[in-house]
Amino acid sequence: MCGIVGIYFKNPQKAFSLALIAAGGVQHRGQQGAGVAVKTEKDLIVTRSDGLLRQIFPNSVISSYDLLSKWILVHCRYGTYGDYDERNLQPCGAKNKDSMAALVHNGEFTSIDNLKKKLPFTLPEGISDTYVFTKFFEISPGKTWEEKLINSLKEIKGSYSLIIGAENEMFAARDNFGIRPLILGEIENGFIFASETHALDKINANIIREISQAEIL
Repeated sequence: MCGIVGIYFKNPQKAFSLALIAAGGVQHRGQQGAGVAVKTEKDLIVTRSDGLLRQIFPNSVISSYDLLSKWILVHCRYGTYGDYDERNLQPCGAKNKDSMAALVHNGEFTSIDNLKKKLPFTLPEGISDTYVFTKFFEISPGKTWEEKLINSLKEIKGSYSLIIGAENEMFAARDNFGIRPLILGEIENGFIFASETHALDKINANIIREISQAEIL
């Protein structure tokens, strides 16, 4: 399960409410916690908590997140691997020198124990497969986030749909078998990725196509 949404703007705009409306279309896919990542001109803001989107982001706090944004990620969690603590909520953050990225994931990576062995540090018990992959993605070879994503996915097995925001770019990726859904749509000032077309319908986005098997876009 899990519901993921990523909205990318050609020109930065204030659209936090729009992102929450779209994510409401996939809330049924995960109700054990939620989070957002908002890329502003200067900062990457990440907030995660237990509960539903409307509980975490009531009308009284939406204005504090409604900033000029290049992209916004939203995740609604249905846990399949790892404990139910805050560390396992998404989006997950990654760092490459002075550059930050955020990642949301629907699916399940396999052979996590083998992946942990490739990390140069020990992770706590009960950590999620998404967290493990994010750390692997972070240390993978590559000067750019695109190179790191390509190289990390070469080493990964499992079923996944990923949306990654990194600086002024957004990437979407789907596993070799296309097990987890991921849809691309277009809005007036950009594009949206989401787990289901219902998210696109809620903001009147035009459906373009599914992300293909083994595709990185």
